[in-house]
Amino acid sequence: MTAPTPRSAVPTPSFQNTNTGSGSTVNFTVTLMSHQAGDYLLVFIALKNATSMAIPSGWSAVREDATGGVWIGIYQKDALAASSSETNPVFVITSAGNGTGVAHPYSIPMTGNSILRSGGTSTTNSNAAADPPSRTSSGGTQDHLWFAVAAVNGNSAISAGPSGYSNFTASGTSSNVTLATAWRQVNASVTEDPGAFTNTSARWLANTLAVWDTVAAATHIPTNMLLGI
Repeated sequence: MTAPTPRSAVPTPSFQNTNTGSGSTVNFTVTLMSHQAGDYLLVFIALKNATSMAIPSGWSAVREDATGGVWIGIYQKDALAASSSETNPVFVITSAGNGTGVAHPYSIPMTGNSILRSGGTSTTNSNAAADPPSRTSSGGTQDHLWFAVAAVNGNSAISAGPSGYSNFTASGTSSNVTLATAWRQVNASVTEDPGAFTNTSARWLANTLAVWDTVAAATHIPTNMLLGI
């Protein structure tokens, strides 16, 4: 098996920022990356002061964790893209206090008829090193695409991703929450411990996700963009 690899450079992101008032509900529309039939569609979301989220039909949570007013979620389209014009998902988010959020959607071309992935519980702390957990994949020694993700309370500077990770991107919502993602390809990978992001001291959540294809392929690159509410 060959790990999914980048298909093109990460495009210039578009970004929108909308604050929600105390106890309010907002429809958070995530604009999907350019994609093709057979792509795996994946969205990382960081939220501040969220109390609940309704996930759109056809999508599901890979993992959600929350602590200290910070929410981190990984969401996937349940089926590989049927065409190049999949509907942008709308997540319905309810917040207590002044709530905001950021999304990083990814599009990952796949050769096989299904995507396999492995995730689990996020780590958390309040120091200057948001450190995703070590993860052992259920894919055995197949080649993997590993994602590291961190959500940090406040408009905290996240200046670097874990060592060895490519396409580090970070974005915040004025003063409430910052989301960072990065990825790397590892051949014949079973266990991955990404190492820490570099950030200012604040409450954070971090996670690690493995993605692998069911058929060997040489040209699979995630592309992503940044969005916010």
